[in-house]
Formats: sequence, C-alpha cells, structure tokens
Amino acid sequence: MENCNKVITTKKIEAGKRTYFIDHLATKNGSSYVKIKEFAITNDNKTETHRLMIFEENLRAIVDILSAMIPADSMSQQIA
Repeated sequence: MENCNKVITTKKIEAGKRTYFIDHLATKNGSSYVKIKEFAITNDNKTETHRLMIFEENLRAIVDILSAMIPADSMSQQIA
C-alpha cells in the first residue's frame, strides 16, 4: 500500500544514535497522513526501526496535545 502513496514532503532529523524521518504522504483517494520513522543503533550495534502513522483526522489533536505538553521556549533551546 505504501508504494502507491505520494510523498508530499519529507524531513530528516539526526540525533546522536537515532535518526528520524518525518514524511507527509497522500493516498490515492486524496487523504493524507504523517509517517514518523525512527532508526536507532542499540548498545550492541544492532539497528532498531520504529514507525508511527498518524492520519489526518487525528493529526490536529496530536499537535495540540504536544504543544500543550512542551513549552515553546524549551523547544527553541533544544532545536538551536
């Protein structure tokens, strides 16, 4: 199913032993979703992969909750 979806945009974040890919995709029927993939190197040098898909009908609620949980000033300090 994923091969049929169009990538609208993608971003990569490298964070030490972890790399995150955040993809915004569109399905054939016109709906969209965000896919977050995490690649991590474990202590025994193995690679772990985790994926999370958030569909457009749930995305606003998740963004709102994250915004409420994490103060904006602490986010700007970590990103800089």
